[in-house]
Amino acid sequence: MLDETRRALKNYDWLMRNRAHTELDWDSGTLLWGDGGVSIDLVSDPGLTSATADEVAPSRPRTLPTVQPGRTSAEQIVAEAMWDSNLRSERGRHV
Repeated sequence: MLDETRRALKNYDWLMRNRAHTELDWDSGTLLWGDGGVSIDLVSDPGLTSATADEVAPSRPRTLPTVQPGRTSAEQIVAEAMWDSNLRSERGRHV
């Protein structure tokens, strides 16, 4: 079994046992629980739940994209950075 698959199963199992109303919404690509949820892509991430918290690697500095005229605006870069920051803070709280 791949490590990624094992982590996804451990995280999903933990959420099913510890969070009310946990379900996969395949149409939206979201793992839902209570009033929140995450993208299904994040289910295999180490540290998503306390079941895989011991597998979290030290964080690496993130490289932000450069602004290219007509392609990426400063607002889009800020929005992406804030989204990434929110996901990291959620992951750190062991949803």
